[in-house]
Amino acid sequence: MLLNLLSFSGVIAAFLAGYMFPRKAGWAVVVFAPVLGPATFTPVPAESLPLTTYRIAFCVAMGMTLRRVSTIATVRALLRNPLVKLVAVFTLYVALWSLQDRFANVLFTYIPNAITPFLLCFILIRSEEDLIRLVKIFVWQAAVISLFIIVEFCTDFSLSEALLRTVPGHDVSSIVSKKHEIITRAGMYRPAGIDGHPVFTAYRLTFLFLLTLWYGYGKKPLRWVPFVITLAGLFLLQTRATYVAVCAGLAFIIMELVLLKGVSIVKKIKKGAKLGLLMAGVLIVITVFYPEIINKTNAYMEKIWIITEETNWDLSITIKLDRIPVAFGHFMNRPIMGYGSPEHVLGAVMKGQDLPAPMIYLLSGGMVLFFIYISILFYMPYSLYKMSKGKLLSVDRRRFLAFASAAFLAGVLVVFSNWAEKHFMIMFMLYISICKVYTFRLGWQKSAKSGHVNRIIVPKTSGIIDAPV
Repeated sequence: MLLNLLSFSGVIAAFLAGYMFPRKAGWAVVVFAPVLGPATFTPVPAESLPLTTYRIAFCVAMGMTLRRVSTIATVRALLRNPLVKLVAVFTLYVALWSLQDRFANVLFTYIPNAITPFLLCFILIRSEEDLIRLVKIFVWQAAVISLFIIVEFCTDFSLSEALLRTVPGHDVSSIVSKKHEIITRAGMYRPAGIDGHPVFTAYRLTFLFLLTLWYGYGKKPLRWVPFVITLAGLFLLQTRATYVAVCAGLAFIIMELVLLKGVSIVKKIKKGAKLGLLMAGVLIVITVFYPEIINKTNAYMEKIWIITEETNWDLSITIKLDRIPVAFGHFMNRPIMGYGSPEHVLGAVMKGQDLPAPMIYLLSGGMVLFFIYISILFYMPYSLYKMSKGKLLSVDRRRFLAFASAAFLAGVLVVFSNWAEKHFMIMFMLYISICKVYTFRLGWQKSAKSGHVNRIIVPKTSGIIDAPV
């Protein structure tokens, strides 16, 4: 009873904080929620309605929204964004398909988590300075997350285990850590990371990694620290889809930097030569003085593409690919309506055998849900890429949008390996923030009824970018 009362009080307090101190509370959510939320850190573990980090974030976002003079106008402006429309339709579709077996989870977790990133950042981000501040927070969060990965790999301490222990009713024995369920690959331990599983954490860092590269690009050596730490964290997580996605993102960045307008060819060649010489120098030093590192790395990379988890089973990529025809067989039986909630598909239909996220939704809601999901995935990097071609953008802005497009591309590609979307929240936060800065402007509107003049957000018709909302 006491915990339930504390949980309700926490909800009220979070709402009031967002209402009375929107800027401070909003930035506090941006700093802490992406780090503490993925492992479901629960400050008040009440049985009826646990007060989780994401629920606090949702209450703060609602308080910030109602604080605005023109709440309805703000929501309408937000809904003009095509991605917001797609996510709204997708969320409603999945919610309706999941009500039968996950009513409470849909109502109190799934829908609030879908709303929070858009409302929070659409209201919080007011300028390009705020946008850059948000990106810098994400960059240093990547460094902190990766630092705890290194600590977990080298010691018995697991931050995700400590956070998951606050979740009421959670099975401690199922926590991925050296003390409980150990996951290895090619004989090497795989840390769980902040998301409680190496795959989920790796997908989060896949998106953040390319932002750390932007943060360090052409800057002071100290700004490369997050990049180096995140690179080490990604390697220790040993997730193959991450390696592929990061390589695709890097290839996109190189292409965009080569084609970047406003920078002379000589400068491009000089920067490329410096980076090439630096990488060649590092490889030469390692090869000459530490040849055992090269040998062990080659042997490890040969094994990593064959072996999956070595916990209680040993799966190859071939076995994972063999599930695809089985899934298509199920799809052909119900191509329009699907089988219900994604959790039901994974547990009952596929007997716990994981599939790529698009196939999960193909089985869940049929062709309609599948196409909506695919549209969400590729609209994000495509629209940012299109945005980066704005004629009025400076070179620095185009470069930033190129790195952002690559980060979103990498964050999307990984879900074609596993159904893991925890990183989508920070992707939505950054996406709507970029749109807010580059495709919306502040305006004023006189109320026809009261005569009061209210501040509203409207699509830009001119300014630093000519991309549509």
